[in-house]
Amino acid sequence: MTIEALNLARKIRDDPRTSPNAQSCLSVCVENYDLIPDDNELALRAIEERNWSDLRNQLSGDLTSVNTCIDVYHEGNLASPMRDMDSDLLALYRVLLHIAVDMVKF
Repeated sequence: MTIEALNLARKIRDDPRTSPNAQSCLSVCVENYDLIPDDNELALRAIEERNWSDLRNQLSGDLTSVNTCIDVYHEGNLASPMRDMDSDLLALYRVLLHIAVDMVKF
């Protein structure tokens, strides 16, 4: 899902019909979403190593990346063209973080 969000953000950002303000917001989203796959790999490694602290930190970073994308639109008083995707990602990473924090016992 994160790769889909990254590709969608790039596609909309690079569309010549997209306003400069929206392009700027989407650039922030691209920058943040580009970090998530690496964080996910590190989260998986933390699970393998039974490192609860690293797992929590990686998933928190993913959640922060999504929130940053959402916040940049609010700050610019713009409607996000990725609102549904952002909402889905936010829900996903909240659930994953909840599982990691409250349910995973190493």
